[in-house]
Amino acid sequence: MKLHDDSMKLCVLINEIDGDILFGNNGAHLYYIPIKEYKKQLLKNNVNLDEDMCAYVCYVYLRKNTQHSKLCEEVISKSSHYSMAYTRDILDSRFLLGEKAISEDGYRSYIYAVDIIKGRFLLGEKAISEDGVYSYFYAKNVIKGRFEIGEAAIKGSSFVDNYKELTGIAL
Repeated sequence: MKLHDDSMKLCVLINEIDGDILFGNNGAHLYYIPIKEYKKQLLKNNVNLDEDMCAYVCYVYLRKNTQHSKLCEEVISKSSHYSMAYTRDILDSRFLLGEKAISEDGYRSYIYAVDIIKGRFLLGEKAISEDGVYSYFYAKNVIKGRFEIGEAAIKGSSFVDNYKELTGIAL
């Protein structure tokens, strides 16, 4: 992701981060970036970052600063991982801008429903329904009954008997 117009704004945010290194995990690689070198390259507009790294930078900034940043929320909202982390670790409430990204991941949708919404997360139900384990626990802990769109996944899981006990439906 070439930052172009937002590079100076992001650089200002990075200047607020203490420490010698930034680190991030894009799911496959753990990488380390010395902050001094990173700032130099960013000022030259010579940094290519993936969206997760940008989201990580904004997440770290918002964890360390109470000042609201619309730019950071927009960047974070593109990542299911950092949207969930932001809502759980910083906001402790719904993050409407990040719900689309969260809804694309079954695990995060389930956790969002249980820990943040404390009820159904309709936008995330499709992703939840693709996994038998999350579907069963969503039915048990959130809906407290039948989760029809998750039944195909539950049928192929080790929770099929538990689901029958919960709902009375044999799959």
